[in-house]
Amino acid sequence: TSSTLPPCVWTLTETKEATHEVFQSQAALRVTSTGRYGAGMVRVSGVMLHQNGVTESYKGINGNYERSEDMANGRAVYIKTSNPSTAIWWANKAETIAWVVGPKASIGTHDMWAYVHSMGFGPEEASNRPWVV
Repeated sequence: TSSTLPPCVWTLTETKEATHEVFQSQAALRVTSTGRYGAGMVRVSGVMLHQNGVTESYKGINGNYERSEDMANGRAVYIKTSNPSTAIWWANKAETIAWVVGPKASIGTHDMWAYVHSMGFGPEEASNRPWVV
């Protein structure tokens, strides 16, 4: 079953070395640095899984992701730091351009667990768009 999470709320601050974007929501990304190919690290948090009448934190998706050297569809791939078999990559999901989260072995495919609509260079540019699980 798919569910749409509420939009993220963003705050933007600038430093000498990098742009830092920090935002909070039920499904939020926390950015530690930004570059041409997206942030060096992003955090997905607050994604909830609704299954069999129970709502709980989606631990398979929530967590920190580090930008890797790998590319998929012209964008950097992000690997979950606590579970390197989970990744974020940019894809065309059913005619919808989106950042997706799923198994690392499925990078570049449509085999994923959640997505957020975005044309951005990095998943942090998904700004206030809702995640679909």
